[in-house]
Amino acid sequence: MSAYSNEFLGLITKTQMARILTETYALARNLDLDDAYNRLEIAFSGEQLLRGFQSGIFGGITRLRPDENIEKLIQRAVKRVGRRKKFRALRIPRKDEGGWAALMIKIEMQAGFSTGEAMGMLDTPEGAALLQRGYEVLGHEIAKILVD
Repeated sequence: MSAYSNEFLGLITKTQMARILTETYALARNLDLDDAYNRLEIAFSGEQLLRGFQSGIFGGITRLRPDENIEKLIQRAVKRVGRRKKFRALRIPRKDEGGWAALMIKIEMQAGFSTGEAMGMLDTPEGAALLQRGYEVLGHEIAKILVD
């Protein structure tokens, strides 16, 4: 993972990630918003999932605006997260649905709702690659909201 400022780490907390993904997760799992938020909060209490998203978002920010000062971009993202009470559902490109599916399995696993068979899928090299792609894709989509 790239080194980034403590301010960025503070911006993307488990609570912030749960807020950002609630509508997307609720839509994908056919849950009401409260249930989706509660599951996400539990899932993001684990460091690994949170760090994966932090890395994906930071990568998305630097790819979207490679020539801009990273500290200024982080400041813009801090302001946007602070102002927004609600985040609409993210649009996942069809070509990247496999990465999103892998992330869904990871979220469900961290929240305690996944089956052993589903968890085993992420232990394969293909599963790990899909999970990494999911972090990158979702990170890019979230970065667009935060700095564009």
